[in-house]
Amino acid sequence: MLLLTDSEQSLDIRRVAFDPATGRLAGAPSKIKTAASGQNVAPVLSPDGITLAYLRIRKNAAPTLILQDMVSGQEREMVVPVPPDHGSWHPNSKSLLLSANPGRGPAQVPAPKILDTTTGEFRAIDPDFEASPLRPGKLQFSPDGSEIIFIAQRGEERAILAWSLARKQTRVIAPYSASEFPFMLDGF
Repeated sequence: MLLLTDSEQSLDIRRVAFDPATGRLAGAPSKIKTAASGQNVAPVLSPDGITLAYLRIRKNAAPTLILQDMVSGQEREMVVPVPPDHGSWHPNSKSLLLSANPGRGPAQVPAPKILDTTTGEFRAIDPDFEASPLRPGKLQFSPDGSEIIFIAQRGEERAILAWSLARKQTRVIAPYSASEFPFMLDGF
């Protein structure tokens, strides 16, 4: 299954089957039913395929985070301290890593948080990580959930780094380089 966001129309999320063997779509995209009006964008499906996280944008209001059960269709609107620009699911499908784009300027970038989607509680990652001069933007859980992967920028150079949640330290995955990375981190 692929999740798509309409461009320049209603900005709604659509679901479509995808055949990986042929590389083709299997059928026409169908709109995911949502409970409230507004533009629904940036879908991220949990690894277990049960919960869809996305941002709902309404006129004259800050974006809100929506968690939708893909089986029942029930939605939970999460009140977030500062609307995120990016979300990444933990492999256990119970936590969502929320971060904001550092392009807003260092003073305006909120600290990244981990949302427990079961309780609705937010927790800080670590004061040392949050105070980092690297100002990471999009954050991604590692495949095993033990690290947070991010791209750090220093002038025109970029590096891929990993923050260990257990050891509370950063390691370099790809060193600083002026070349463009051939990929982007996943998530909204």
